[in-house]
Amino acid sequence: QVTHNSDDNGYPKFCRISIKSLNKYLQEPHTGRVMKDVKERPSCRYEGASCSETDCNPMSLWTKAQQLQGEALQQVRAVYGEHFPIEVRHFLAAWIEEKMWDLDPENPQHEQYVAGLVASLIQELEAKANTMNTEDLFLTKLKLIEAANMFRTRYSHNPLSLFRIIRHCLNTEMKLVQQVENIALGRGGIVGPSLLIPDSNAEIAQQLDFLRRRTQETSEDLRKMEQEQEAFALQYHECTKLNAHLQHLQTQPQNQQNVELEKKLRRQKEMLEQMLNQKVAGLVQLRLTLADKLKETITLLNTLQSRVLDDELIRWKREQQLQGNGAQFNNNLDNIQEWCESLAEIIWLNRQQIKEAERLKQKIGLEPPGVADILPNLNNQITQLLSSLVTSLGWMG
Repeated sequence: QVTHNSDDNGYPKFCRISIKSLNKYLQEPHTGRVMKDVKERPSCRYEGASCSETDCNPMSLWTKAQQLQGEALQQVRAVYGEHFPIEVRHFLAAWIEEKMWDLDPENPQHEQYVAGLVASLIQELEAKANTMNTEDLFLTKLKLIEAANMFRTRYSHNPLSLFRIIRHCLNTEMKLVQQVENIALGRGGIVGPSLLIPDSNAEIAQQLDFLRRRTQETSEDLRKMEQEQEAFALQYHECTKLNAHLQHLQTQPQNQQNVELEKKLRRQKEMLEQMLNQKVAGLVQLRLTLADKLKETITLLNTLQSRVLDDELIRWKREQQLQGNGAQFNNNLDNIQEWCESLAEIIWLNRQQIKEAERLKQKIGLEPPGVADILPNLNNQITQLLSSLVTSLGWMG
């Protein structure tokens, strides 16, 4: 039977967990108390936040995580993204830390509890958003509402996925906080091995987020390149008009007025040609940089797709076959299908970017000597990636 009690500050402590008791605990109102003997709270480092004492309890993991510095703080920020926005972690910090610990997501008996927990998380999120009625929190309110809608759409059919992601975020915070505290106490950076076990669901979600951001960056690079090409074309047209004007002047009588005008036009031509040379150098560099970025993105996509199809999907098939022998079966096919769909979207966008880069290149040919054009090869690679993925999606569909 499950036991549940509270520490001296009113926070829940779980021992062994029974699904019946946990369901009862979830349905009962329970809030932790903030320590009253703490005279100073560390200031909240979350930008633009208006926090309650519950959100920033000085003993909470989230408050400690916000006090990290440098690379450790960057690592905390890096685990959050579209799959689990950092705003949700911040504004539901106390609720998340109260509910999300000491539960084994791999235990089939806990699936019902986790489903209820995720539903409650969405309700808490919407309730929190509804309390934000000041102008300075308007954008944050929209972000929380958007996150609640996304959770409902993406995770309602697979709540364990969201639970694993949140646990991975909490474990990352705990690991980094313990490392800093251990160093401060002179014990080095050793942490418990259970905190170092990677969570494949969260890792893949983070990699997909990174690839989405990277794809957005190369989209901006393409837009900048097109603008630079348009500016180059205008200046080139102006230079062509100046040349035509100069040629016309040479057929005119060489009086003082025409001589002065020719000198003026030649100075303008020299300035324009200098600017054109700079534009050419800038455009060539933009094209080379974009091609390198697209090449690296395709490498990352290939690696991630291999992990999803050759590791996760193969493991799912193997575990499904072994299920008949009594082996535990982690049915994460919904996750795999969602990853494949996200990959397909990102691959398609990158394929379109490669085609757009080729179109811009054909519009103005500026080929530096000795540099091979890698865009056709990149197009072949990404088309092959998309073809393999579509085949896998067809099998799962």
